[in-house]
Amino acid sequence: MDTQQACKRLDLVIREIDDLIAAAPGSFAKTAVRTPVDASSIPHKLLLTSVGDLKFALPMDTIGEIGTLPVITPLPGLPSWIFGIVNLRGEIVSVINIADFLGVDTAYTSIGNRFVLLRSGKVRTIILIDRMHGTVDKSAAELNLPVSLNFVKRGMEAYVRPGFMAEDQPVHVLDVKAVLSSPRFLDYRQ
Repeated sequence: MDTQQACKRLDLVIREIDDLIAAAPGSFAKTAVRTPVDASSIPHKLLLTSVGDLKFALPMDTIGEIGTLPVITPLPGLPSWIFGIVNLRGEIVSVINIADFLGVDTAYTSIGNRFVLLRSGKVRTIILIDRMHGTVDKSAAELNLPVSLNFVKRGMEAYVRPGFMAEDQPVHVLDVKAVLSSPRFLDYRQ
């Protein structure tokens, strides 16, 4: 049997299977209705973290790594929210104080010894955290807690998405893409 005949036979077998499926009672082919999926109902995994009393969530798809902080090399002339740089397996990565970047009152934050490597495209940075509280799945529809000016100072709202309540405390979601693509982050002299 040559290849052309085999393809014709396979085509006939496939058509017969399709006909049998379509004729079956309660067939999926007859009852399937394609309904559009509401993007706001799709859950996204978030990592719950804290820096001092400041609780925030990080989208898992923006996290490159979590670990214990290596030695930071401070650099002169940088804003207070940039601690310096670290060598992370041969890659030089900046280390930032996310609370200071957002303008949060540093009186109730601390500097943790753990880090989260955040990434958006080719841009990467490390933020320091005190604790990880686990993960949650939240859809965009569930993120309905408005951004509080107690969480960020005026003008920094663009870096935080609406959040949710967890253990009777507000948890805001850090917009990692907005932070890492912001003129303030990319050109820290601004």
